[in-house]
Amino acid sequence: MKYIALSITLFLLGGCATTEQNVEQTKQFIGPVKTETSAKFVPLAEVIKALVSQCAKKHNVTFNDYYKGALHLQGFIHTYCGTDSTTKQLKAIEEVKLQDYWPDDYNIWFESLAWHTQSLREQKISNYYSDNKAQQHQEQLLQTQKQLAELKQKLADIEKQRLETDLSENPSLEEDSL
Repeated sequence: MKYIALSITLFLLGGCATTEQNVEQTKQFIGPVKTETSAKFVPLAEVIKALVSQCAKKHNVTFNDYYKGALHLQGFIHTYCGTDSTTKQLKAIEEVKLQDYWPDDYNIWFESLAWHTQSLREQKISNYYSDNKAQQHQEQLLQTQKQLAELKQKLADIEKQRLETDLSENPSLEEDSL
């Protein structure tokens, strides 16, 4: 009886160990490997601080070369902050996204940055058209003021002629006032 209980216990333990190994193997393989596990990316908080600092013209960005993607990020930040063109900024975002297999938090940040840049682009375009309309209205207003000044001058000239004509037709008025 002891031998039967021992063999059942060993059988169950062996089955659990085999199942446990299969579970570990299943857990280890999730899909295609994107990056080397030993390489680390620059912490995203540092990247965001560097972008803000570079864009505010406080200092140039440099990351330690031992970080994965450090050179790509330095180039991206330099390009992104080096222009006011939102079109060039959006291109820089797309280019840096394709340069490496970025972690998920980086991809989320790139998408967020692209969304904000696109919103800024739309606002700039809207402001440009609004400024053009305002400039056109200003030009129309100046033209109208110029026409009004010309009309006032013509009216003053007409009134002056009328008064001169009245005085020349009624010379007695001139003599009465003397």
